[in-house]
Amino acid sequence: ILKQLSYTINAPMASHDDLLIALIRATFTDETVSLSIIGKALLTQSAESQNRKSIMEQKQLFAGLSNMSVHSQHANVAGIIRNLAYDDEHKVALATDEVFYMLISALAISGEASKYAVRAISQIATN
Repeated sequence: ILKQLSYTINAPMASHDDLLIALIRATFTDETVSLSIIGKALLTQSAESQNRKSIMEQKQLFAGLSNMSVHSQHANVAGIIRNLAYDDEHKVALATDEVFYMLISALAISGEASKYAVRAISQIATN
């Protein structure tokens, strides 16, 4: 259900902020299965350009992504950061030690996590 909501509720819908707040709050769980579902939902949200500004405005975004990274959600975290970095207006906010630490952690994992991390770093580094 959560994945379906992520596909159907987008900015500027009135319920979009409520969805993002719930997703960011949920990133603070320590249950790997739940974090995987939450990560996929945020990845889906970040893939839509109209949602990225609202995602970046979430105060606990980086803390939530960091918690997901600690719980082995590297591919989802790197993919979300990569998607957010597609918009030039977010690159400065993403160019932080905290974000690069999450991406470096993802680089150490082969496969999708590493691929997303390389693309995210490349996106953040270009103007």
